Amino acid sequence: MNTEDIARTTLGAAEPFYPPTFSGAWLHKLAFFFSAPVMLWALLWIAIDTGPWNLEGFSGTFSALDAVRAAFPLFVLVIILFWWALHARTLRIPTLAEGGIWLYGLLMLLMSVRAAPWFMWGYWGLAFLAPLALTYAVLSGRAPLETLRQLNWASWIYATAALAIMLIYARAKLFVGNNLSAYGIVNRAGPFLGAAISRSSGLSRLAAVPGILGLIYVLRERGWARLIAGTALTLAATVIWIMQSRGSLFSFMGAMAFILCFGGPRARRWGILIGVMAVVMMGVDLGAGGHLLQDLWAHATRHTGLAGFRTMSGRPRIWRHAFRYIDRRPWLGYGPQADRRLGIGDAQNLIVYCLLSTGIVGTMAFVLGFASAWLSFFRVLHKRIRLPQRDQRLVIACGAILAFLSLRSIPEDGASYFSVDLLLQLPAMVYLAVLSRKLAGTPDGYTDHDQFRA
Repeated sequence: MNTEDIARTTLGAAEPFYPPTFSGAWLHKLAFFFSAPVMLWALLWIAIDTGPWNLEGFSGTFSALDAVRAAFPLFVLVIILFWWALHARTLRIPTLAEGGIWLYGLLMLLMSVRAAPWFMWGYWGLAFLAPLALTYAVLSGRAPLETLRQLNWASWIYATAALAIMLIYARAKLFVGNNLSAYGIVNRAGPFLGAAISRSSGLSRLAAVPGILGLIYVLRERGWARLIAGTALTLAATVIWIMQSRGSLFSFMGAMAFILCFGGPRARRWGILIGVMAVVMMGVDLGAGGHLLQDLWAHATRHTGLAGFRTMSGRPRIWRHAFRYIDRRPWLGYGPQADRRLGIGDAQNLIVYCLLSTGIVGTMAFVLGFASAWLSFFRVLHKRIRLPQRDQRLVIACGAILAFLSLRSIPEDGASYFSVDLLLQLPAMVYLAVLSRKLAGTPDGYTDHDQFRA
């Protein structure tokens, strides 16, 4: 298949895909993995943890594989450019959620022209635009909502699979002695297929995905479905607990509270029950000396207590350093990967990274897109009775993913650059925005084969 053929089939809608309900045979529905949009989306996932340095020169099998992986975002972008050339007359108006992120991405790429050597830094602007371009293209197809469902489920499956592979590979190095902590696993486990495995925070981020889905299905399914979902939730929570990544742990707790609050009447009843049980257990433990609470708090904070939240592993010092550069170029910033290029290190905060990369203008655009997605969630939430059950679940799942990533963006860069966070966040944002537009009855320039209850 040549480039033009791939571009023509990018928008082809696969057989309608329904999230697994664990009842009946549904394996044949996994054929959605072979639709053009999902296959291109998979290439973006495969490119994670590579960079332009992999394209400069390579020797050996693993090095060549890394070079191919690093080229995938550029390949996807070329495919979409071909598609745009073929469909210039059918371009649609993007949602506000898309538009804000597009403006941020384009400005970041534009500001990269000042960097030298250009490709080493401009690559990240191009890579950031690749998932945006693919998402825009598939929404111009025959069944945009169906494709967005597929992209979300594909991302969640990829995240869970990546987590399982890395944990199985590093299983012998998870713990040190009798200490039930896997923190620092990246320093103990050797490279996997030539690449380092994720840090504890990265593994926790991946584990949050099956954990969020597990809780939603526990609350909405019965029998074997609830048992399987409960197992996934338990395993995911265990991984997050032993990784001791404070940002991911408390972000995950926030996502769990989000589901219990907005997941419907049953979820709220369970939330009240869990809250009452927690208060009773705290009272009993305090009456016995509070040793259990102290142990739990010590583990959750890596024995740093409240001081750990004040120092945040040196993040305030990094942010003060970053703002010295932000003050020098406040409006448009320095372009992608500015924190590395300026010698600051990892900005470790979404807003700080955005300010460094695109200044106030790009940061406001990014925040506007993110805020628009949240507004879409609450608009859809009030009308979700009109949706099929699969979409009711998906709305809560996307909202919980956004809640987790919103909280995680405080101690991490989040979706401000080409990353796992972006590939999880973008389809969730756009799904909510497009669904909100559809429910509002706004003319959007495309047709969708999905039927909603009136």
